[in-house]
Amino acid sequence: MDQAEGLSSPEEALLRLEERVAMIEGLVMGSKANCDDENSLVDPLLEIITKLRSLTASRDNYNQLAKQYEEYGDFIDKLDQFEGNVEPDAVKWEHILAQEDKLRDKATLIESIVSKKDVVDSNALKDIDPLLPKLEKIRELLIRQDEQASKLSEETQDLIRNYHQLMFRLKNKMITWEKMLAAIEISEKSSKKEPSMIDFD
Repeated sequence: MDQAEGLSSPEEALLRLEERVAMIEGLVMGSKANCDDENSLVDPLLEIITKLRSLTASRDNYNQLAKQYEEYGDFIDKLDQFEGNVEPDAVKWEHILAQEDKLRDKATLIESIVSKKDVVDSNALKDIDPLLPKLEKIRELLIRQDEQASKLSEETQDLIRNYHQLMFRLKNKMITWEKMLAAIEISEKSSKKEPSMIDFD
């Protein structure tokens, strides 16, 4: 292809392609191409051309949208920054007043921390690292003592429970013995009051 036949646009290129296919069909078939011929390439070519034109139009639209995005991209990226700042001042004050109690609590906490800054920064707390192993041993000892105390408490509760059961049984036994002893005493008193039977014959 020489420079004189250079393509000036996609549309012109598609038209020239259609003409050349029609010319080739004429040379092969020996006559002018007929669109009704089943061997004709005109119909498929027209479909291809239509799709290519659609793609070309879509590409142009895409290029236009891309250009617009470049123009407005910075503005779009900054929308999120302005999103939280579009409320009127009165609404902002309402939000602040609604959080007044929480803000006061946080302010009090901050003041307390600031007032104890000297204690936190004191050498006594800064030199605590060498004491950490000893503190760890004390912690482990306290844990063991707590476990032993819990075990001893359970054993003591078992002993108290067994003691109450034993005392309950002894009480019942003593009540039974007391009843038996009272019955024996009554029986003895009754036998002493009966007159002796003497036979004078």
